[in-house]
Amino acid sequence: MRQVFYVSSATELMSEEALGALLDRSRGRNASVGITGLLLYLDGNFFQVIEGPDEAIEALYLSISRDCRHRHMRKIVDRAIDRRDFPSWSMGFRRLRADDGPGPDFLNLARGGAALDAALAGGGLVTDLMRRLYDENV
Repeated sequence: MRQVFYVSSATELMSEEALGALLDRSRGRNASVGITGLLLYLDGNFFQVIEGPDEAIEALYLSISRDCRHRHMRKIVDRAIDRRDFPSWSMGFRRLRADDGPGPDFLNLARGGAALDAALAGGGLVTDLMRRLYDENV
């Protein structure tokens, strides 16, 4: 099993309706191939973790990378896992605001650069942020 975290920027801000349609399609497709995960959205930035069978993750990541709604896509974690961190969500979702508790952390990661590199060096900030959001919303 494999887990991938990535960040990207939307080519344009997404409305509630567009995000809802994206989630509906993603949840059905993900459930059919055994993918779980969490998608965060803040001010035109995406941060997502997907996990599941290697082949399904590879195909989904490739599809996402070719999606014209994204730019500046950057894979930040790609690892083998023994168990899922987000087992009950075919695609959990949270739209963040800059004043949300984890909002600033997420926004700094989504911007990339030194903030993202520092978070990855320790390895824990990314997982901790996603876990905190997951636990707050289960």
